[in-house]
Amino acid sequence: MRWCFVDRIESCLEWKSITACKAVSFEEFHLLEKHGRQGELPESLLLETCVEALRWLIVCSSGFELSAVLHSIDAFSLHTPARCGDVLRLTVAIDSRSPETVSAFCRVLCSRADLAEGTICVKTVPLDRSFDRSLLQGAWKDLHGKA
Repeated sequence: MRWCFVDRIESCLEWKSITACKAVSFEEFHLLEKHGRQGELPESLLLETCVEALRWLIVCSSGFELSAVLHSIDAFSLHTPARCGDVLRLTVAIDSRSPETVSAFCRVLCSRADLAEGTICVKTVPLDRSFDRSLLQGAWKDLHGKA
């Protein structure tokens, strides 16, 4: 099973940027309950949502030839927790890329606050190593509204 954190892709400019949305679910709201933090999306899931958005940008830009895995996190700041019902708007813009890595600046906003921002770096990998191409193409159509 794979988690899907990006709910909708609003725009995608090949090898430049992607804008995506994610709604914080009721289930995610309860993940930190045992740690006394009910009502907050775990910070790691917020970061993983940024990684997933960047992964979609790479998948789309490469013509469904490449995917990505997290390589490093640089100066990523979490300002305000995401809460149940928040609709997060993620903007991910590529700063630099080589054949092996892609570095991007991520910003996460919701209607009530700036939630997070920072730079992440991913390693590119052949898409076929991790995903079924036809399933991802179908998911892309659903997420990007191009069905």
